[in-house]
Amino acid sequence: MLVTYGGYLWALVRLHGRGAQHFCSLGPEVATTLLWLRIVIGVLCASLALEVAIFSELLWGGAIETSRPLLLSTVLFLGLVSYALLGAMGRPSLFEHVYGLVVDRATLPTETEDSVTAEPADYALLQRINAFLEDPAILADDRLTLSRLSKRLGVPARAVSVAVNRITGQSFSDLLNDRRIALATRLMEEDPDCSLLDVMYAAGFGSKSNFYTQFKRRTGMTPAAFRTQLCAGQGA
Repeated sequence: MLVTYGGYLWALVRLHGRGAQHFCSLGPEVATTLLWLRIVIGVLCASLALEVAIFSELLWGGAIETSRPLLLSTVLFLGLVSYALLGAMGRPSLFEHVYGLVVDRATLPTETEDSVTAEPADYALLQRINAFLEDPAILADDRLTLSRLSKRLGVPARAVSVAVNRITGQSFSDLLNDRRIALATRLMEEDPDCSLLDVMYAAGFGSKSNFYTQFKRRTGMTPAAFRTQLCAGQGA
């Protein structure tokens, strides 16, 4: 266990030592990333110190039932778990990547379904989906998920996933992010002075990291770079 703690600590210290330049692709999240790295390193150092104290105490004949380092280690662990759970409850958007991954995987067409040519019903359903996603107010809802949309349309979630995949070759999450990034770029074109944070929320993204990742994946540049290029083009 001590070797494991030491290995993780060494790897994180090395990662932190590479500096902000190593995380430049994260845009404005660089400072937050480095801060959390320091916090994790500090927690690991505290855990490692407690484990060494527990080991030393037991080595010298101490009783595990009365071990104070063990008590502190338990309190530290429970405190971290409680903090993570409370944070997740207050910020459900923290789980948007996990949710998209799990739901998409659970509802992706099977090999048999995928091999079938798209049917008229699939095109009709995709047309309903696209019409639904044209409403900016709907896209702005960061709670919109495959299951929520399928309920609004009154069709099974798998039917939505199958129709989207057969016709576009995408998952529903990819389709939704395409629409949201298209909305974000349109908002910036209409009002270049609008803050990126306002654009992010208006496009339905609950976290900066996901917004920047999806934006750069689809446009090849960060939102800030896109707006700078947009402003330069309008100035010319």
